[in-house]
Amino acid sequence: MALLGGNKKDSKHDGIGLFYGEGLSEQSLPRYVIPADTIDENADQRDEFIGTSTVGSSEACMLGGMAALFRWKQQARNLGLDMSKRPNMIISSAYQVVWEKFGVYWDIELRKVTVTKECLALDPDKAIALIDDYTICVVGIMVLTYTGRYDDIKALDAAITTYDKTSKVKVYIHVDAASGSLYTPFMEAELEWDFHLDNVKSINTSGHKYGLVYPGVGWVVWKDKAWLSIFNVQPFSSSLGP
Repeated sequence: MALLGGNKKDSKHDGIGLFYGEGLSEQSLPRYVIPADTIDENADQRDEFIGTSTVGSSEACMLGGMAALFRWKQQARNLGLDMSKRPNMIISSAYQVVWEKFGVYWDIELRKVTVTKECLALDPDKAIALIDDYTICVVGIMVLTYTGRYDDIKALDAAITTYDKTSKVKVYIHVDAASGSLYTPFMEAELEWDFHLDNVKSINTSGHKYGLVYPGVGWVVWKDKAWLSIFNVQPFSSSLGP
């Protein structure tokens, strides 16, 4: 599985293709990621995926978190939950400071799973124990800067699938892949952490962590347009997402 790679089944890198091209129209959406093994060669399925470039992975995290918050609000209102209660997000204690900023700016409680000597990444069971109807998402991190480990996104996905079978509010995963997404697919191709997993709905990455890249640049991508509000800007006859 590769974050960078082709969009055909015979691509050199069998995985997710990242498509470049900034555009305002719905026919040329800014960014796409596509699991290569799901592509019908006779149809263009990129329209189901959506994303955008950002000035860095911090902005990408913010946008991913905002989308999760707004999606949760939609579920919560439909279920008649008390909207005055503070929503929360589950994350490893080894998070980057942008997530603390996100919590402050949007009044989200960060429920942290403590990293220990025995477990240097997110413990999926402990993460599940912190979830309730006010959880907007669980953030998995690829790679944890402080420990050099990956959160086990596949195990987290399985645990959330089990949780969602009996929960009122469905919980999903945002993957903060700022540090790991651009090399993990090539170094550890067998690792499962991306849109092949059912509950991974959004991924952010950074374009300036390696390779002498001077400008701040990043991307955030969503598995499906349903995770965003698409609206028309009439002067340009264009469709945009928030």
